[in-house]
Amino acid sequence: MPQEDLYKIPEKDGDVLVVPGLDELPGHVHANRELLDRLDVRVHGQPFSQLRLDARREALAVALPGRGDAGPLDPARPFILSGHQPEFLHPGIWLKNHLAASLARRLRGIAGHLIVDSDVPDQHHIHFPVIRSGEVRIRQLRILEDRPGVAYEELRMGDGADFEEVRQAVRDSSVEARIRRSLEELLARLPAGCPRGGRGAPFAVIASALRQSYEADFGLSNREMLLSSLCQTRSFQHFFLHLLGLLDPWREATNEALEAYRQRHHIRSPAHPLPNLEPDEMPFWVWRRGQPRQPLFARRVRHRFCLDNGNETLLEIQDPVESESAIQAVASLHSAGWRLRPRALATTAFCRLFLADLFIHGMGGAKYDRVTDAILGRFFGIRPPVYVAATGTFHLPLEAVIPRAERLDLLRYRARDVFQNPERYAPAALRSDPGFCAILAEKRALVREMPSVVSRPEKYARFVRIKALNRAMAGRLGPHADRAMGDLAAALSLRRQQAILQDRSYPFFLFPPEKLAGSLRRAGLSI
Repeated sequence: MPQEDLYKIPEKDGDVLVVPGLDELPGHVHANRELLDRLDVRVHGQPFSQLRLDARREALAVALPGRGDAGPLDPARPFILSGHQPEFLHPGIWLKNHLAASLARRLRGIAGHLIVDSDVPDQHHIHFPVIRSGEVRIRQLRILEDRPGVAYEELRMGDGADFEEVRQAVRDSSVEARIRRSLEELLARLPAGCPRGGRGAPFAVIASALRQSYEADFGLSNREMLLSSLCQTRSFQHFFLHLLGLLDPWREATNEALEAYRQRHHIRSPAHPLPNLEPDEMPFWVWRRGQPRQPLFARRVRHRFCLDNGNETLLEIQDPVESESAIQAVASLHSAGWRLRPRALATTAFCRLFLADLFIHGMGGAKYDRVTDAILGRFFGIRPPVYVAATGTFHLPLEAVIPRAERLDLLRYRARDVFQNPERYAPAALRSDPGFCAILAEKRALVREMPSVVSRPEKYARFVRIKALNRAMAGRLGPHADRAMGDLAAALSLRRQQAILQDRSYPFFLFPPEKLAGSLRRAGLSI
């Protein structure tokens, strides 16, 4: 069975999936290190092994201050890396950090978490179930403004982000007590000196600090790195210039890998999993401080590359690009107010080649990174390093008890059947009614005669007539038909409410720590 066929989210509450298996991971770490240590290529004129060591050293140097930091770490130690956008993760995603910490401790290595603050928020709310008048609904608390195309790193507390709706919910007695206490604790964990949510601080940094405070309760002390900070390191600038000098081969490898992925998974949409790169388009975003993201293009004009966003030229770099002046030119973009950030596939390629000895994905990233595998194989001519897919399913333990919609299939059948065979549901008084009996007699005669009808137009005319007779009889059923439809509607409503209660996407801090700790311990991820 292909490994990606195993990437299925567990259905049962508390179940965890790790692919490859947990016991196999130390071997993959050692194999990945050996593979990358032997890689005899140059990246922007730099020996691969040296650039990889420099990238790890720089990543640790720009890491955010964390709990339990004990000074510089040796970048040659095994480095286990996960990553995600700076949002309040659900436990199935959060367990990636626990897996990284557990494996790093086992190998005497380093656990890291990449905060992808260059992405545009998909979620602008914290959401949770509320129960009113016995019915379960979803309630949302806005924490981020919806600014189309604007990345997380441009959102700051008091300017695009705040916790005011969370504060209001803490005082709202209609919110279930357990959830209200969880929200109150979230506010209490805001970084010291930021009683109103750290006004002016980047939301990504505040969200990371909050998450780290919970992780410390589980014994985690993973090193947190902002992608925006990594992009200002020399190692990343070498990576960028390497792709600039070989843009056509990278684009061809990317588009070929995307087309193969679509064919393998029978996908018709050219935008899924990602759009192909256009001619001259680089796998990077660019934007001015505070503005929406734009694609980056590199046009070759004689002996130089002109970098632009489709509207204006940002920078000109002489070709060949293997020079210190090219590094300085790329670095100058930041001081000029431009953000230069990798897109999804370039991000994971950089992380898996230059930072991680093992990279941990969730299910979505694990599936899409098969594309990265193909790109790395063609572009660098290597067997790509192994990565991990990890996730879990956790349900909130709420006090409300919603009955399950038992016999739902039977209720669906009855709701259809009452209009297809209404005579089955007619009370005795109606079955003796002359008008009803006449309609029923005509229907039965048509049904008996139907097998002997050869002409397709006549057969269709009889079918239409039978439907009309069924409607006429159903119209006389009155409350009997209404009851069948009402029973189905009630059952479907209960099923929808049960689905809300069992939604796995609620943020991790709403869950009792002992529930999560028990599942992590059973999965072998506790430290």
